[in-house]
Amino acid sequence: AEIQVEHLDLELRPDFTAKEIRAVAELTVERRPGSPADAPLRLDNRGLQIESVTDEQGQKLRFELGRDD
Repeated sequence: AEIQVEHLDLELRPDFTAKEIRAVAELTVERRPGSPADAPLRLDNRGLQIESVTDEQGQKLRFELGRDD
C-alpha cells in the first residue's frame, strides 16, 4: 500500500432499538516515500454506509465506494 493508517480514533454510538451502530472514525495516515501524490487511500467498506469524508479542517473530500463483494 502506498498510504498506510498510522492511528485510528473510533467513536461508537449503538442504537439497540434500531439495531445499528453509528460511528465516527478519525484516521491518521501517512504516504510512503516515493508514492505518487495522487495515490488513493483504499479501505475496506464492506457492510458500511459512509455518509462523508473530511480532512483535518473539516472540509468535505471526494470519495467513492467500491462494490460490496
